[in-house]
Amino acid sequence: MAGLPPVTLYYPHAYFLTDAWLKTALLTHGHVARMRPTGYPEPERPVAAAVRRELPTFLTDLTPEPEDLDAAADGLRELLGSTPRVRSIWSTDARPWEYREWLFNHVRAPWVHEAPGATWIWTPGEARMNTGLREELLSARLAYCNERENPEWLAVHPALAEIYIALLTHSVAARNRFDAATDDPLAHRAFGDASANRMLDVLGIQLDTVDTFRPAVTARTDELQTFYMQISVEAALTPTGLDEVPVERIVEFRADHDAQLAAFRSHVASLRPTIEEIARIDGVQGATVHLRELYRTETRPRVEELRAALSGRRIDTALGMLSLKFEPATAAAAGLGLATAAAAAAAADHTGVGSLFVLPVSAALTVLPYLRRRRQERRDAVRDSPVSYLLSLRREMR
Repeated sequence: MAGLPPVTLYYPHAYFLTDAWLKTALLTHGHVARMRPTGYPEPERPVAAAVRRELPTFLTDLTPEPEDLDAAADGLRELLGSTPRVRSIWSTDARPWEYREWLFNHVRAPWVHEAPGATWIWTPGEARMNTGLREELLSARLAYCNERENPEWLAVHPALAEIYIALLTHSVAARNRFDAATDDPLAHRAFGDASANRMLDVLGIQLDTVDTFRPAVTARTDELQTFYMQISVEAALTPTGLDEVPVERIVEFRADHDAQLAAFRSHVASLRPTIEEIARIDGVQGATVHLRELYRTETRPRVEELRAALSGRRIDTALGMLSLKFEPATAAAAGLGLATAAAAAAAADHTGVGSLFVLPVSAALTVLPYLRRRRQERRDAVRDSPVSYLLSLRREMR
């Protein structure tokens, strides 16, 4: 969001689906919030726990406000009212709801979303759904709850859950001016497409006709802009990735390169007109292809240009060109004592490069300004490049 520090709202889960996404977020996002109400029963996963330990201010857990719950409920009611056939498809009387007894009788950890046939929503105290909508879904047989064993959990058709959480995410992000982001492709499709017809289609629901209905879930340029940053970071880290990189090291890198990250964000913001065009594409796969092509044509050439420029200014190369390895006799002839000449030889034998401090005065007067100039050129190149952050990632995080 222009004019505000960047805050990313993670969705749709109360936990991060992949460790890789969270590690990449540390390298691209200023702050991440997620809808994880107080008291949520699933334990924190190890990488998220490490992030909280190493950088406590990075993650914020929030509970949706009543206004957000009402907006999501109204959006879902409008969708159900305008597409009557959805009720029969999402009904607990229809397949795959034959699994519902198995779910509640055999799943000991009810937050396991991969259980067949349903998605669970944790609903105590209006944590992620208001009481009115909860009761309406139960009465309409669009949800199931084992009031005796798991009264806090509501089981609904996966497509209904995806659309409801997408609506809720949109409201929370819009009211708080957050940028939404996800590592769940299905959720991304539900959030990013504008029409009910498209939303239902990508969620695997085929209808002959559907009334024109446009919920408050529109193509999100902000989300694709955030996604572009992740694509760029992943490309910079190819092929090694972040799987073996500890959170502590990522946090240190983040602190050391905050100015470079700000410059990179500005570079991505300059690409917004093109990203807005990409945001009009319905398909997630198509949009991703275009984003990767944008990286190949706009960002990667700048990274390679900076890499080549810095390689041409390497100080160790300059030292080698100036032949700073001196023989003892040469050093002595230059007016240095035998002890100093011996020290020069020892330094040369140990490092392969003679110590700068044993150079003749005339050579030192020539070399030192040259080295200072080269160092300054290197600093200027890094400072002036909007993609130096990616090059630093490539060099330091492998």
